[in-house]
Amino acid sequence: MSSHKRSEQSEPSRSSDTATGWYRISNSLIAFLGALAAAIVPVTGFVQGYWENKLKEQDLAFQNQLKDKELSHQITMDFLNRALDSKLDPSDRVRVLEVPVNLPDNPLNKWAKGEFDKIQATIQQNRTYVLRFEAQYSRNLNEWQTASAECDLSQVRVDNAVSNQQDFLSLLKEARDVCAKANQLADALGETGAKLQEAKGQYGIASVGIQQKPQESYSSLSQVSLQIVSKMFPSTPSRNVSVNLPFVLEALREQGLTGKTIVLVALALIRADCEGFEPASEAVSRFNTSPGGHPFDLYDHRKDLGNIGPPDGSNFRGRGYIQITGRANYTKYSGLLGLGNQLVDNPELANDPAVSARILAAFLKDRQVPIEAAAQQDDLVAVLRLANGGSGGLWKFRDAFQIGTTLIN
Repeated sequence: MSSHKRSEQSEPSRSSDTATGWYRISNSLIAFLGALAAAIVPVTGFVQGYWENKLKEQDLAFQNQLKDKELSHQITMDFLNRALDSKLDPSDRVRVLEVPVNLPDNPLNKWAKGEFDKIQATIQQNRTYVLRFEAQYSRNLNEWQTASAECDLSQVRVDNAVSNQQDFLSLLKEARDVCAKANQLADALGETGAKLQEAKGQYGIASVGIQQKPQESYSSLSQVSLQIVSKMFPSTPSRNVSVNLPFVLEALREQGLTGKTIVLVALALIRADCEGFEPASEAVSRFNTSPGGHPFDLYDHRKDLGNIGPPDGSNFRGRGYIQITGRANYTKYSGLLGLGNQLVDNPELANDPAVSARILAAFLKDRQVPIEAAAQQDDLVAVLRLANGGSGGLWKFRDAFQIGTTLIN
């Protein structure tokens, strides 16, 4: 009886102890979880911060890559614009293309190689083109030098002719034919020289076959004064120089003939042909008028001058600073100067100071390249031959040129 009661009394006690145990376990678990949660919070914050920083770094890297790509794109576009610039010299374009050609990983490498090869081929073609003109120029120069020497020799024979008039006229005709050929070759030389100069300028290729000093790119006209020219023309009234010099300088400027060499040639040529520094007409002489014939009758039927019979000889006698002679030359320069037929209809206009100066400048422009080449080699005989078809007045030409050389920088 008593043991049964103790069992009944101990049963609720064990239940209470179990509940208390679970309660304690629960509290411990809660405490553990709370502590765990408290420990996890900073770890979570750290992890979150880490990944946020990673994202920021990736974003920054992406932005930098984007900027690099934009910069690379801009550089590429600038490069393409430069490489494709139509005004760019071929040799400069080659240097531009060499950059991507030497960078295998560059996206433009393959394209640049193709363009590089094309331009190299074009440069070679251009060089061949220029060399062809140089060869032609050399041939023209040799032909002209030979004909010019023959012209000088024939003129000497005429000057020394002391026999009968028939012999003199025969020698004179021979000299005119020879000198006309030399003059035609001089025109051809000037034309070829101009084409050669244009080709070299267009293709940026230096001359190989003809050694010349660098082309004068500055203007010497501003240095040409009355005082300097008066020293180049010591026997000429200064008034003539002061009146006519401005027309000459303006005509040279109009034709772009502003370098020292060609300016000196122009002034020295005036002294050789018209030392009075004013346009003049050709005088009657045994070289243009036959005994008992009308003035300039020996010119009337000169086909090389374009004359077609009387009174062409007299009408188109030599006039101006360079003594243009013949219907063909009056017609040519009338057209070149934009005067229509004025010089043909009124030949005396060739002695107008402004017109005469413009004829001189246009004539020198046609033969500028060979004249400057000869002057730069100090071959003043060749310069004078190119300028007036002979060597008459050489000492005056040489004296004026050498004086001017020392006075003009």
